[in-house]
Amino acid sequence: MELWAFIESDRMKNLVLREFYSERDVVMEERRLRTDNSPFGTLIEQLNAVTFVAHPYRWPTIGWQSDIQHITKAETSEYFKRYYAPNNSVIVMTGDFEPVNAIKLVEKYFGDIPSQPAPPKVRTVEPEQKGERRIEIEFDSNPYIAISYHVPAIGHPDLYALDVLSSLLSEGRTARLYKSLIEGKRIAVMAHASSGIGKYPDTFTFIGAPRAPHTIAEVESAFYAEVEKLKNIPPTDWELQKIKNQLEADFIRDLNSASGLASEIGHFEVLSDWSYINTFMDKLAQVTAEDVMHVTKKYLTKNNRTVAILKKKEDEDKINNKKDNNVEKPTVTY
Repeated sequence: MELWAFIESDRMKNLVLREFYSERDVVMEERRLRTDNSPFGTLIEQLNAVTFVAHPYRWPTIGWQSDIQHITKAETSEYFKRYYAPNNSVIVMTGDFEPVNAIKLVEKYFGDIPSQPAPPKVRTVEPEQKGERRIEIEFDSNPYIAISYHVPAIGHPDLYALDVLSSLLSEGRTARLYKSLIEGKRIAVMAHASSGIGKYPDTFTFIGAPRAPHTIAEVESAFYAEVEKLKNIPPTDWELQKIKNQLEADFIRDLNSASGLASEIGHFEVLSDWSYINTFMDKLAQVTAEDVMHVTKKYLTKNNRTVAILKKKEDEDKINNKKDNNVEKPTVTY
């Protein structure tokens, strides 16, 4: 433990940016790999940029390519100094140790690192969406669709029902999206739903990919059909209990090791409050079928959604051929 405290405190107070420019090139290549040259990465980046018109969640974490290209060594050092400071950090220790000795170690190695001005607070609140937004992205890839709906931030009581809703739709091969779109209608090779839990209001997102020769439009319509079912017919008791059992099992597995426990405590302390993990299962157990219907009706509406479609760019020759075929040919009478 003392070695950890020595290494981490030294990293916090004695930053050394070795080979800065070559490392900057590595980050640029990482962006090209995961976003610019990835159909899925491009789709999600564009989806977020349109879903959020004001809040910083519209910006990619890695930054835009031009941001990475032009950041300087001095700017990076200043950023590190301000954000990687004791007053902006959370230390989590789990396992077999004496708390008193651990606190002394932290004070010994981190106590002389000066605090920095608090990072600026995010004051921008995403305005209410007033209507559906749609975007098309051309990419040399098989087609994908992503649909996002605004949902509240961590701490809101509706998040537990939204968590159940996302699992009901896409957790495993007995989930509704799999049974309907992939196994039943066989119109999709991927159909997934997830509910984001963020420090600020986040999104509930559907992602799908059609099975050839089926289309994006068919997958999109099938997503909406499943949503409408849940607005009018509550999930069965069996479905609800199955989902709760799955979520509880996943939650417990995440806490099954010292590193997993530390990760979950740190994650929720940064977002809001580490004690979230103490109430999660109790709150989850209280979710009813009516709660699931309520959040579906409240958040999964047309006015609250953004649709992003990624499709293959049509070849210019094909486009011209289509235009030629649509032109009426003159008739000649002999």
